[in-house]
Amino acid sequence: MVGGGVFLAIGFASWGGIEFFLLPLGLFFVALPFIRKDHKFLLWAVPLFVAVTMIISGGLFARPGPAFVFGVRGLAMIGPAILLVVIILVQKYSKEQYRLRNSLLVLAALLIIGGVLGCKWYTFGELPLS
Repeated sequence: MVGGGVFLAIGFASWGGIEFFLLPLGLFFVALPFIRKDHKFLLWAVPLFVAVTMIISGGLFARPGPAFVFGVRGLAMIGPAILLVVIILVQKYSKEQYRLRNSLLVLAALLIIGGVLGCKWYTFGELPLS
């Protein structure tokens, strides 16, 4: 996980086109709790991967820099990682028969809240897209 985060951060520093992989990576993070049963691994592996990528991209290299971590691109990695952890916790503390329903409700609620906040931040210029 640490090596993957370092290589992804090097990719962000060297080739701008790698940013197009952020969307599939974020969708993969959100889908993982629904397709994998090994949630203990996911609870530490995905946040570690994202943290290493953000630390290396934001602090070590000048090109992406802190604007990467605090901008839309950082949000595209940090948001799905947080969503993954929340969905896993909901699945862990829900009864067996309600796990999928509760997980999908949390996913829908967080996506709606995130969309509304993203539109608000973009409209008022608090979240630049560059």
